[in-house]
Amino acid sequence: MKQFSGWVLVSYALLAIVASTVSALYDGRPGARILLEPDESKIVYIVTLEGKPVVAEYDDLYNDVDEASNKKLKIDPASVSRTASRRTARNLWAQHFVVMTGIDRLSMDFCDVPHGRCIALLLFALLFKELCRFASGFCLLKQNESFRSMIKDSKQYAAKLKSNQDAFLQKNLKSGSYEKVHSFTHVTNAMCVEFSNRAQVEKIKSLAGVVRVEKDYMLVSSTTHTPQLLALSSAFGGWALSGGQQSAGENIVIGMVDTGINPGHPSFLDEDPNSYGPVPASYLGTCTVDDTFPQGSCNRKLVGARYFSDSASAYGILDPVMDFASPMDGNGHGTHTSAIAAGNADIQVTVEGITFGSMSGVAPRARVATYKCIYRYGGFLSDCVAAIDQEHILAPSRPGNYSVEERSSETKCTHDLGADGELNHTSDELEMSIDRSVAQAVQDGVNVISMSLGPPSPPGGVTYLSSLEIALLAAVKAGVVVVQSAGNAGSSPGTVTSFSPWVISVGAANTDRTYPVYLDLGDGTTVQGVSYTSGLPSTALISSADIVDPNFNSSLVATDCQDSSAFDASQVSGKILICFYSDNFEMGATFEQVAWTAASLNASGFVVVASNPDLYFPIYFDAMPFALPGVVIKDLASSTTVIDYYSNNPGTAAAAIRVPAAGNAEFKTINPVVADYSSRGPAPSNGDTMETADVLKPDIIAPGSQIWSAWTEAGVDLPNWVSSFATLSGTSMAAPHVSGVVALLKQKFPSWSVAAIHSAIVTTATLTGSDGTAIKAQDDSKRLSAATNFDMGGGFLNPTAAFNPGLIFDIVHQDYINFICSVKGVTPSMVLSITGTACNTTSASKPSDLNTPSITIAKLQGTRNVVRKLTSVGSISETYTTTISVPSGTSLTATPTTFTIAPGASVSVKFAIKTTSVQKSFKFGRITWTGNQGHRVSIPVSVVPFSLT
Repeated sequence: MKQFSGWVLVSYALLAIVASTVSALYDGRPGARILLEPDESKIVYIVTLEGKPVVAEYDDLYNDVDEASNKKLKIDPASVSRTASRRTARNLWAQHFVVMTGIDRLSMDFCDVPHGRCIALLLFALLFKELCRFASGFCLLKQNESFRSMIKDSKQYAAKLKSNQDAFLQKNLKSGSYEKVHSFTHVTNAMCVEFSNRAQVEKIKSLAGVVRVEKDYMLVSSTTHTPQLLALSSAFGGWALSGGQQSAGENIVIGMVDTGINPGHPSFLDEDPNSYGPVPASYLGTCTVDDTFPQGSCNRKLVGARYFSDSASAYGILDPVMDFASPMDGNGHGTHTSAIAAGNADIQVTVEGITFGSMSGVAPRARVATYKCIYRYGGFLSDCVAAIDQEHILAPSRPGNYSVEERSSETKCTHDLGADGELNHTSDELEMSIDRSVAQAVQDGVNVISMSLGPPSPPGGVTYLSSLEIALLAAVKAGVVVVQSAGNAGSSPGTVTSFSPWVISVGAANTDRTYPVYLDLGDGTTVQGVSYTSGLPSTALISSADIVDPNFNSSLVATDCQDSSAFDASQVSGKILICFYSDNFEMGATFEQVAWTAASLNASGFVVVASNPDLYFPIYFDAMPFALPGVVIKDLASSTTVIDYYSNNPGTAAAAIRVPAAGNAEFKTINPVVADYSSRGPAPSNGDTMETADVLKPDIIAPGSQIWSAWTEAGVDLPNWVSSFATLSGTSMAAPHVSGVVALLKQKFPSWSVAAIHSAIVTTATLTGSDGTAIKAQDDSKRLSAATNFDMGGGFLNPTAAFNPGLIFDIVHQDYINFICSVKGVTPSMVLSITGTACNTTSASKPSDLNTPSITIAKLQGTRNVVRKLTSVGSISETYTTTISVPSGTSLTATPTTFTIAPGASVSVKFAIKTTSVQKSFKFGRITWTGNQGHRVSIPVSVVPFSLT
């Protein structure tokens, strides 16, 4: 069977995901800024029509062939115990011997015969391989001709779809009353159209042949210590299991969809001692260069870089100078997330002369490809979709397939680098490399998609049929693991903005690290605050409340210290200015402005305290450097201590700002705790009705608070960070931690499916904090309570355990299609038109039938039977025993409760879940399988016992 690569799907997903406009860098966070909003009067919709897209018309060519072989091949030979499974591994390789011509992979490690006979077999195999090459030459040429013919056919088919779209608009709308912005023909048969009025939209919705009309929606952007916190650097941690830090993530390409990248940062250089080998031949991306992103920006570490902004330019809201019309990061966010996932190891972090340790990415040897679709103002769906829909990269996803790449002559490809690291192959040369691609027979494109962004609210209609979710499903179909931040909308239920079961959705947790700064008061009392600052000897204090100009007139409270004109500078000069936190900090006031106000008044330093007990405590503040010594007192009791001392010592009050040691951190905080800003489940299955989905979200939590990582000095959104490093907080920071772990797992277990990796991460998660108790979650006022499944998903990321999960829950593409088909409001024709794959379900099919590593039922009526198929990825047979924590208001039984499973085998477990007492909200439980070889597999159960029948 001839087969196209999944790269079209992968690339589409990498860029189509940045749908519509991004209004702020941190969704739902205090201080989020909107630099420039798009024109809301624009009426822009994506219209999906009946008719198969290219990937559906050529469905057989785009399928991931491993879906078929995975049913037979469940053990990665590299992970098989030599002592117990040599014969199994040898037989598995034999299954693929002819197709893969994988004789080179045979070794004595997989021979269970004497070494002399094994060597003889290898010599014969090499001779046989050469004969195979000679005999297959003619066949390869014929297959190549056929492949080229199919490429030509697919182009013609795409042109036909585009022509049909044009004809549809011309027939139904008056000429000149609309503008077709883009056509999409590969992953979906759709077009982006700007209408002149909403009546046109309603008319289009009512026409035959229209499958879906979707309005552009906004997406918002949702480490010196975290590798240690995750035990990656331990003797038996993720790095050791990947061959050591020096090879962790080697040759895995992580595609970062974000604000671009700072290519000059040491986290992304390939110079000694971080030299890299050639760019993986499987990656055929491009590097777009200009004056701000010059030739040489891409290298063996940063293997690809693109940006997309045509629609933004057309709408007149892209400043090519401030926003950088290039992959250069003008914000900092993309640089930060990229380094968390895959930054070089042992990069020293120094800010304002203070050294905070050394920093490493989670997968420090993985390669990075950046796809910039977000700017200071935001980004548009049509730019990203059109860019990739026009980039026809058809290349092999597995051995035995064929590749060709069409590219503009203005771009270069990073398929091969010369000795100097410069790009060598032009698009014409790559076109000629098709025969080499046949021989290489490797997957083309990125291995992981990491996206720290999502919509501020669910898209309208069935969530899983939105452009974003279908694009991500296309990537997963191609064998690419997609990791997405869960959102930063806070602790209220249903705030999560990552929806689909084929995506790993990541919430944020704190770390155990703090950087204490102390304010030593003149009476000998000491209070602790937060800041990255230098110390200050004992200095007179002055309260902002005492020196407000009576003529000051502003909408801001003067004591917030947001406006220096409110004060008499002569009374502040040389003193520590006391400023007061108020609810204005939740509506625009910033700590940065406090520092600038103090500096402009010639103060020696500042202190921020709080006097209003009705505010949320502790104060939300991530430590950052300031223009002068300063400290933020986050709790009410310590603030009161400072205020009382000042009041009781009029005219003589003084204090010193003391930093214990430069860059000295304390590791005393109980962790992990789900951060207050981290969005929570459940997720909706329909953005219009907000009906709750039978899907667990988020899937996992990971470190997300005060994460050190790379930065760009060109970044403008956080002016205090003018160095090459910064600490940020958000699920944006949590997601790339998981992306890095995925890269390590992809490297270690290349035959594992996307679902297997997803499962390994969820089922092995940690469920207890550093204090030995169950993980806690913060609410919006920082109060703690036991974390639920919708707070933390499977639990806290545990990379070491994920390398040895014992059992996995596998899923193939048809399973995901069947899941969509079983969702309320979905018809088979809709699914076929949008995905190109037909439903294979019955009237009894339910979303909870999907073989996920969790069970979620939003409306349990009477009894529901749910089956989960578990597959062993262990090296020897193991006996598992089931224990169940039953959700209140239900009964939950498993059949069988005990089973023995051989390596590569599968067992189906049937669960009967019954309502015993009607409840109005979700109730939570957990199912755990404990193996006699030390494995522990755990999945969360979330149920609303809705009715007895």
